[in-house]
Amino acid sequence: MKKRIVVWFLLVSMLALTACESEQQVNQIVRDYVKKEYGVGVTIEEREDVNEGNGGDRTFVLKSKEEIPVTFEVYLKGLFSTSVTGDTYKKQKKQAISGRKFFNKNKKELSTLGFSDVEFSDREGIQVTASYDKDINLYDEKSVNTIYQFIQLFNTYKPAPETLSLKTKSIEVPVEFKGLSRFREKGIVKRMLFQDLHVVNVSLFQRDFDKFKAIEEGVERRGYSLEFGLTVGVFDQSFYCFEENLLAHECTGGYLIGLKGGKTDKESLFDLVRFLKSQPIRISNIAFHDHGIYLEKLDQINHPDQIVIDPD
Repeated sequence: MKKRIVVWFLLVSMLALTACESEQQVNQIVRDYVKKEYGVGVTIEEREDVNEGNGGDRTFVLKSKEEIPVTFEVYLKGLFSTSVTGDTYKKQKKQAISGRKFFNKNKKELSTLGFSDVEFSDREGIQVTASYDKDINLYDEKSVNTIYQFIQLFNTYKPAPETLSLKTKSIEVPVEFKGLSRFREKGIVKRMLFQDLHVVNVSLFQRDFDKFKAIEEGVERRGYSLEFGLTVGVFDQSFYCFEENLLAHECTGGYLIGLKGGKTDKESLFDLVRFLKSQPIRISNIAFHDHGIYLEKLDQINHPDQIVIDPD
């Protein structure tokens, strides 16, 4: 009896393995479907893996190879025999054409302001994605005014988009503007941007660049270096002000500074702490990820014996 069960188990397993389609086969099923339905080739931008829990339902994100590229979704089902159940090509093509008209109409101004990769899509309303070749600086009125002018281009376009997802030079996470019709005054745009922690950090970095540069030079003289250099971003930046340390858009609670290298004895670290405490920019914590050291509350450290080396 046991032998019979084992044999049946092996047969079922072999059948399942032979029935499973390869990734390349599924990709070809998707390409063939789009070619047959719309006569265009595509590149696969995102590919959701098969999930047994929902019967193999999954979504692919594609981009068409045509004069006006269309980014759209294709829906699939099936664990062993994949089939296409639908797509959003027609809906997204309508918005892609509208986006191209917008771009052609405002091409000169978009170039002057520094915006590119403007694409329209239908995501429960008209959504725009775009790229800005600079960083937003909330302490520079010219920078804020540039963002405001960009938004007004959409508010005067018909049909007007409802949301904007904007990639900037240094921030990997797009800045999200929801309900574009609300942003008809520059002050409203600025207040919304001050709610974005990443934008605030980047803005403070730009405003106080000379002070951050002086800190970099000081730590280097002591044998240390900034963990990610004198740069700004979201994930890889050497200075960061957490939300709880921000008050009235200033980092009054102090920055975390990421350092690497250098000596880790108490006398050397105390010399570093004294230097950082003397700077016009408040540094509250130091992280040495390469050494596994984290120093907190630098304001309270007044003697080498007060340095407690806790693992990060």
